[in-house]
Amino acid sequence: MICKSHAIYCLHLLCSLLLLLCSCLHYCAARDTITAGNPINSTSNETLISDGKRFELRFLIISGHRYVGIQYYTWRPPEIVLVFNRDNPLPDSTTGFFGILNGNLTLWDKSGISYFSTSLGSSRSTAKLLDSGNLVVRDDQSGKSLWESFNNPTDTFLPGMNMNANLKLTSWTERGDPTSGDYIFQQNGDVRNGYIVCKSHKVYWKSKETDSFNPPLPVPLNLFNYFLLSIRLCLCHLIC
Repeated sequence: MICKSHAIYCLHLLCSLLLLLCSCLHYCAARDTITAGNPINSTSNETLISDGKRFELRFLIISGHRYVGIQYYTWRPPEIVLVFNRDNPLPDSTTGFFGILNGNLTLWDKSGISYFSTSLGSSRSTAKLLDSGNLVVRDDQSGKSLWESFNNPTDTFLPGMNMNANLKLTSWTERGDPTSGDYIFQQNGDVRNGYIVCKSHKVYWKSKETDSFNPPLPVPLNLFNYFLLSIRLCLCHLIC
């Protein structure tokens, strides 16, 4: 009887140790960097997680299509802040790879078809997801920044971005479709530190002159099909 109880105790202890080991392996496997020859793929469910576990880069399934995007790591439901291949999704049945290919940040499938790619002059580079939500591609030798997702946003403005003349936010077509929509938020070149929302290339809304673009709270600005949802900026609430 004592031997049987001891065996059960040992079995429980072994199971607990195995669970702990699996948890440790999962924790250790989490990475924030992509190097050449070491992409993430859509079948392994591996993701990039920023060092402070604030943001996650992963494959996403949206309305039956496969994308690669960045989202808040702990928010439930997930809040997507960037979709790399928003206008060129992979079929759901296709295995995708996202990594460094020939020095460029690239999304490709098993047939070699590219769905997203940068155009960089470096032959060797590394991509790292930062706690700011910025994915930065650097040259391996010089350490120079070659490309940043903060300079190539989709519909979301995050703290640390620069709202300059080159930055544009483009809405999703609708909530379940990240394809580029009709609304564009950008700087108004005719007004000092002014901003406009265009719909189908026509000015739909514009701000007054401001001293600077300085959002007070760390909450993202999201553009959807018929709404400009702005907690940080408090600019307007558009209803089509």
